[in-house]
Amino acid sequence: MSSLPLCLHNKANPLIACSLYAHCQTTLVDGYSRICVLDHVCQVFDKMPKRDVASWNALIDGLAQESRSRDGLGLFKKMRVEGVRAN
Repeated sequence: MSSLPLCLHNKANPLIACSLYAHCQTTLVDGYSRICVLDHVCQVFDKMPKRDVASWNALIDGLAQESRSRDGLGLFKKMRVEGVRAN
């Protein structure tokens, strides 16, 4: 079952609906990346209280899909600095 419907239930502010669910926030990052809404992707990602490798991967992939590989590489380096191991 996808977490996206739960996240989108609160249309005014999906961050409130997802504040307790890291996997839900990662789903938002992935979903916004897929529809090329990178400003929302970065907003969700920046406000995530805890980022795991899946959330980093979702944003890096979104940047790569938008031909922003340099930004994606920079984010990968930041991920490593923050101690998140790549998989």
